[in-house]
Amino acid sequence: MTEEETQRRKPTRKEVLEGGRLLGVIARSDPELYTAITEMAEEAGESPFNVTITMLKKYMMIQKVQYSNINMEQLMVAFDIFSSIAKEVIKMYTTLATIFFSDLTSSMAKMVDERIKEREAAAKPIEDKLKDKLINMVVNMVEPMIMEAVRSSYRATGRQLPEPLKVKVPVTITVKEPEGQEENSL
Repeated sequence: MTEEETQRRKPTRKEVLEGGRLLGVIARSDPELYTAITEMAEEAGESPFNVTITMLKKYMMIQKVQYSNINMEQLMVAFDIFSSIAKEVIKMYTTLATIFFSDLTSSMAKMVDERIKEREAAAKPIEDKLKDKLINMVVNMVEPMIMEAVRSSYRATGRQLPEPLKVKVPVTITVKEPEGQEENSL
């Protein structure tokens, strides 16, 4: 967990009590220091406990620098070296990420193209069947209308309809014999 995440998370009840005890000890032993801590906390919009932790961390960093016998010039050179290394590392990560994501993107695009081609190939026979069915439906609807228009034009001119244009109505004739005749014939 980073320092920022640690400061943002809500402290537990135990941490609050321990922080309060620590601040109570500071307030009793050095009231001026406690006042300075509370003033800094109000200015920063932080709790006095978080300000105390931040101050202790800074103090420990200063102690590390002092114990290592590094002067300010050496510290700045070290920081410049670290900064240069960090920039190179960032460039490396950026380059690797670019390569990775470009390869990933191109392979995903190939997969999508393949799926589209598969679906188009699977849909082609269905599309052809639907097309044929639609054409048949249209022909079945339009043909009677055209035939009726031709018949109407013949009638309007008073001419005799040719045999192919005459409407052929299928007729089935069923003859029923009366019930009484069936018994006599047996």
